[in-house]
Amino acid sequence: TRVLTTIHEYGHYLDHHLVPEKVGILGSFATHGISTTLSVGGKVNGLMTTIKSSKTIEKLRTYLHDINSRSWTLYALTDKELFARAYSQYIAKKSGNKQLLQELAIRQPKEPVDSWKLIYDQWDDVDFEPIMGRFDDLFRELGWLKEK
Repeated sequence: TRVLTTIHEYGHYLDHHLVPEKVGILGSFATHGISTTLSVGGKVNGLMTTIKSSKTIEKLRTYLHDINSRSWTLYALTDKELFARAYSQYIAKKSGNKQLLQELAIRQPKEPVDSWKLIYDQWDDVDFEPIMGRFDDLFRELGWLKEK
């Protein structure tokens, strides 16, 4: 999933650069509640609330009790990781790029959330719909999304 991973890493870059006056200052990420404007901050907060309340993330939290997956789960549930994974999925879905969608499909759940046999770090399409809308809102606010 090398292309999707590249988009994920760009998500970290974007998270850091949504706060232009703080670029270069260690730990200054929009997902940490630092924002240039109230409107952008509100959109980021709304996005993160939607991400954290998704069924996928609720299910991931249940793995915190498993000693074999606790360390990875703690990392996967950090705001900057949640943002980057959601951003990569947003770009895959929004672009419709065949390779990105194939790579995404490998990392998406194959069964309903309540019957996972493996730990997945991406959302199924239905669970991701509200997150897509929140990214659209954020990018519209920033002037990065053109209306059709």
